[in-house]
Amino acid sequence: MGLNDSIGAAVQKIGATVSLDDSLRDAIRRLAEASGATGLVVMGDGGRVVGIITARDLMRGIANQADLDGTRVSQYMSACELLGQRATKSPCAQVDQNESVAMTLAVMDQAGVDNLLVSGEGGEAIGTVSAKELLKLAIA
Repeated sequence: MGLNDSIGAAVQKIGATVSLDDSLRDAIRRLAEASGATGLVVMGDGGRVVGIITARDLMRGIANQADLDGTRVSQYMSACELLGQRATKSPCAQVDQNESVAMTLAVMDQAGVDNLLVSGEGGEAIGTVSAKELLKLAIA
């Protein structure tokens, strides 16, 4: 493995999710229960991926003294427009599962994020990837 290899091995398949209407407390609880996860995929109507909420987003809610039970995930998540095989920042960033480690780290750096949504065949979101997992691949 190395910088020119695909990010596929680092992708964490969609597991723990929250909905737009879940509270920040619900999201914190699910993130705490999700082994190794650094963020949660946010699901909209019909099971469609609409964004991501990370530990950093949840910390921002706490720092802003948001009501953990009354504040919805939708107020702190990064909404995503899934555009397929090209990286996008609208406002969350997404990359294709076949993208290289180096390019994905560059997208993260440019977007100022530590987690990205990853798309698979047909542009559908299949999971997330973290900077930590990519750095492991970079030195493998």
